[in-house]
Amino acid sequence: MVKEGVNTYWSRNKTAGEVGKGINVDTGNYTVIVNAEDTDLVPPYSLNDIPLIYNTNNDQGRSGNPGCNRGIISRGTKVFDGVTSLFNNPIQQITYNVGYLEFSNGWGYWNKDKADNEFKETSAHELGHEILQAFGGDIYSYQHKGSSYLTQNTKPTSPPEEKWYDRTIPGAIWRKAKDRMPEVNGENAPSTGEQDLMKYYHGSTTFDRVVAAEDDVKGLIWLTGIKIEQ
Repeated sequence: MVKEGVNTYWSRNKTAGEVGKGINVDTGNYTVIVNAEDTDLVPPYSLNDIPLIYNTNNDQGRSGNPGCNRGIISRGTKVFDGVTSLFNNPIQQITYNVGYLEFSNGWGYWNKDKADNEFKETSAHELGHEILQAFGGDIYSYQHKGSSYLTQNTKPTSPPEEKWYDRTIPGAIWRKAKDRMPEVNGENAPSTGEQDLMKYYHGSTTFDRVVAAEDDVKGLIWLTGIKIEQ
């Protein structure tokens, strides 16, 4: 299912509608079909490996992926893996949640279809952090292209009103530390068209409209070193 999720959400091969209709370059529009494979190769010749967790009759399990060891944030989060695991707050894993689950607003139930769909999209998103990090850097990846803070909270859709403590030295330091992309605001989930696989949104997303953005797929192709003949 992990590979199926990557193939589905990182391909841009739709022929109808407004979602995932190829990528545009100087020579025209190209269909992109991704076929993920298991490999014995290691980074930088493959994506970093990541644990897969089965979770049921429990708190909803989190997923996360700070990426491989090339960046400051990634190296730093490795230090806290052991600490955060004590609080059931994993940093690097993809969790398959199914059955009865406890959410912030109480218990709910995910049947197999719901669990499978969530897992495939989550897999594509979490492994996508490796791709964003490789061509865009730690901040671009970890802040979800500017749609979240480094704390992983979704940004508001307009800059928050300045408080008195924001004008203090500690407040200014914290504000800068948690947001290295202050020029980008949060977004509401688009009601039509594409919903970016790698962004955080306010509101719910729809599986059949979620797809890796055109620029991110171009970034993936750029990483491969493929040359398109003119």
